[in-house]
Amino acid sequence: MTRILKERAFSGTTDPKVQPWETEHRKVARRAAAEGIVLLKNEDNLLPLKAGSNVALYGAGAGRTIKGGTGSGDVNERENVSVFQGIKNAGFQVTTEDWIASYDKIYENARQEWKRSILSKTGEGADTMDFFSVYSTTPFKMPAGDQVQKPAEDADTETAIYVLSRIAGEGSDRTADKGDYYLNDDEYQILADICAYYKNVIVLINAGAQVDLSFMDEFENIKALLVIVQPGMEGGNAVADIISGKVNPSGKLADTWAYEYEDYPNSEKFLHNNGNVQTELYEEGIYVGYRYFDTFEVPVRYGFGYGLSYTDFEISNYRLVKISAEKISISASVKNTGKVSGKEVVQVYASLPGGTLEKEAHRLAAYAKTAELKPGETEEVTMEVTVDALTSYDEESAAWILEKGFYGIWIGNSLASAKLCGGMKLDATVTKRQVKNLFPLKQDLEEIVQEPSRTAKRTETAEKLAGEQAMTVLELHAADITTETVEYKKNADLYEREAMDFVNTLTEEELIDLAAGDPGKAP
Repeated sequence: MTRILKERAFSGTTDPKVQPWETEHRKVARRAAAEGIVLLKNEDNLLPLKAGSNVALYGAGAGRTIKGGTGSGDVNERENVSVFQGIKNAGFQVTTEDWIASYDKIYENARQEWKRSILSKTGEGADTMDFFSVYSTTPFKMPAGDQVQKPAEDADTETAIYVLSRIAGEGSDRTADKGDYYLNDDEYQILADICAYYKNVIVLINAGAQVDLSFMDEFENIKALLVIVQPGMEGGNAVADIISGKVNPSGKLADTWAYEYEDYPNSEKFLHNNGNVQTELYEEGIYVGYRYFDTFEVPVRYGFGYGLSYTDFEISNYRLVKISAEKISISASVKNTGKVSGKEVVQVYASLPGGTLEKEAHRLAAYAKTAELKPGETEEVTMEVTVDALTSYDEESAAWILEKGFYGIWIGNSLASAKLCGGMKLDATVTKRQVKNLFPLKQDLEEIVQEPSRTAKRTETAEKLAGEQAMTVLELHAADITTETVEYKKNADLYEREAMDFVNTLTEEELIDLAAGDPGKAP
């Protein structure tokens, strides 16, 4: 069988000479990756590790660190620095290079078998979309690697790092299976052996989304846990910067890590779980992620906005100031009370008044990261919140609405730690923006809802606390808030006649290219 694939030109260069801008971009990539790494556990202050110390390194992502997602999440780079390379670059002595070299061979064999599988499923004469359909429904899964051998009796290595990796990307949902959300049997055995052979174990999560962390309850000597996500081309160096203490971790979780997979709302109805891969019903309504867990008080392993540091911070001296009829300023003092320099992320949440609309318990309204603060140093952080950020959508009236009542303002370094520091009170309900429902539901949805009284009770409790502690409560007046009715026009009404005359000469394919572009096409 003869298979002809379209030849494409890609943006970038094959010139072996490294350009100055590449060097600068690598610095940015390294800094960005380190800023985003989240430290979730650091028992006995295991991290940072002593410079030059021995480290045993295992796991699929050790030498084959996943830099990004597949499909649109992929980037062609000159070099991708693995965790293994990064740790060596930082001067640590990796004692398991044989295991990593063996894994490379296992990985290459598995990769070639995966490619053969895709080609065998792609029919002769298949176009790009046919190929992508097969590619996206035949995900590559990282092999676990060889089993761990017990170190020699005289081995001077107490600390091991296990890199748990998962591939994810466009066109392929994560599944509640072993080897995806859960450890597969080989991975579990490798981790169990590591925990049996080494006194201190560090786990790195190299994945674009959550994985099951129940093994943290089983293996007590997993003393440190880092979420490195998909850290890009400089990921290995960024990880080493964190592990060595060159960079103090300051990342915060942008998602919620539940105790059980079943804790996620609607999990049983996800398409891979209910067998219906044609239709996905999003019955969570507004209760996606932290909005669900927080509102319905479902315990979590690690909550939204959470992330540790190698130092400690104190957030105090909260101040609320009304800037305009529709905007307030929120300030706080952040002091480094620990022993090393570091950065903190101050997070502002709003609680919304009870009324006729469904509302979550707290809503992220603003956040800011400090500069690097030395021990004892203080920074004043100021953030702004507009009333637009506090509106709720009413499907019946097709409008973004501010309901009257008390809006609490909460500040902390995570959702769980946020404390009430004041609020605003709106004297009447406002239709902030009137729109139209252009795409009505084609079938009814039984969305998750809470008892209306719960929101009202939370509001009453927060307002009472603000009054008892003499917190600042700013008055907002509906009459002063600007409202808007969005006018919907056709293309012919929006653009100049000359532009429309040109557009009308283009074919549908040309219009698609004009709208979406294609960076893979030659100039």
